[in-house]
Amino acid sequence: MRSALDIALGRFGGGKDDGAKLTTEQKAKLKEVQDKYDAKIAEVQILTDGQVAAARAQGDAAALQDAEQKRAEEISSLRRKQEREKNKVRQATT
Repeated sequence: MRSALDIALGRFGGGKDDGAKLTTEQKAKLKEVQDKYDAKIAEVQILTDGQVAAARAQGDAAALQDAEQKRAEEISSLRRKQEREKNKVRQATT
């Protein structure tokens, strides 16, 4: 007997990828994109750590909040770019 979750997932295509299989080249390109953006995000974190630490050391709450917000926005922007690039790879036909 199937559970309610199994029935619901079946009805709405729960997690199935519509039969779209990735080629070896697409998988390699996705890994390349992932690695590229992981490196960029790490770079942003390293570069902004100094700003965050300096603001913390000075006890400047406004500067601390500003530095943390700037870091979060940059990382969020990179993640959006990463997803757009990955979607292009997934949609590319070979």
